[in-house]
Amino acid sequence: MKGRFVLAALGAAPIALLAAGPAMAQSDEMTKYISTPASSYKNKISVSNASNGKTVVSSASAWSDGGETDAYLGATIDKATKAVKYFAYQTQQVVGDWAGYSSAHVAAPSGAMDIKVTYKNDKVQGCDATSGECTMQEVAGFPVDRALLDQYAAKAPATGDKLSWALISSKGAHDAPATLSVGEIKAFLDAVDTQMKK
Repeated sequence: MKGRFVLAALGAAPIALLAAGPAMAQSDEMTKYISTPASSYKNKISVSNASNGKTVVSSASAWSDGGETDAYLGATIDKATKAVKYFAYQTQQVVGDWAGYSSAHVAAPSGAMDIKVTYKNDKVQGCDATSGECTMQEVAGFPVDRALLDQYAAKAPATGDKLSWALISSKGAHDAPATLSVGEIKAFLDAVDTQMKK
């Protein structure tokens, strides 16, 4: 499974880190990811046209380190009205019980904010025949403003800058941190803008 981040059952700890700006240790793969320029993602942003007159742009295939989580951006463009809806998505693998993510705590330049999860797609991946313990995949999505994404895209190709958030469980038991690099964000927005001109 594609992934960037490891599930952390740490109560409020990740939230405190996000509020002050993420300071979590990062792997060599993550260091490479956040310093990769937008040009490297140009051909990895997918575009699909639906029969309802809408175009979907996604960065789901932009990067993977083989971990348990993936985070990416998506946009739905209404070709008739030119309206665009932007979302951040996170796929999280959990074991034993559903986390039930209900919101995302986003570290924005103007200050941290909580955004309600408005999209969910959960499924059981498999269960251990002996213990009965199951591995589940939870996909959560929440709306993001274009203005926020533009703030990060403007920093490209600067290294070390990233958009970070943590999914919060309605049960209060799980926090799942995630990160998107400025390179991926810029490549995604460039693809959206290209589609808007067509």
